[in-house]
Amino acid sequence: MTTVKELSASIGVSKVSLYALLKKDEYRSYISKVDNITLIDDTGEALIRAYYSRERDASFKELGNDLQDENADILDFLKEQLREKDNQISALTSAVNTLSRAVENEQQLRIVPLLTDTTDKKKSLFKRLFGKL
Repeated sequence: MTTVKELSASIGVSKVSLYALLKKDEYRSYISKVDNITLIDDTGEALIRAYYSRERDASFKELGNDLQDENADILDFLKEQLREKDNQISALTSAVNTLSRAVENEQQLRIVPLLTDTTDKKKSLFKRLFGKL
């Protein structure tokens, strides 16, 4: 025999909830009162534990389904963000490559006249490179 207080503490529900459950007709036969203390026999205790474990399992499953839905939404959002970032990176890489080629071409155009300048053979290399400022 277990008291309502002991059973409610071991199950993790309030005494009020347990008393509400015990008021139902199907549980009344498992209750006895001694000195104004409500006692529950072993069969009733087993039924009550089973009732609350099923209730918790159902609420955990519902919570799990809600979390799965929310996680799926977050995952879809993050995938879209990733696609967007990939497109931005691709565009920036293309722009960098274009600018890099333009800089290389400009450098080639500046070097060619310095290397092919034959009129300044008597001048030193330093004057040929920096003398035309």
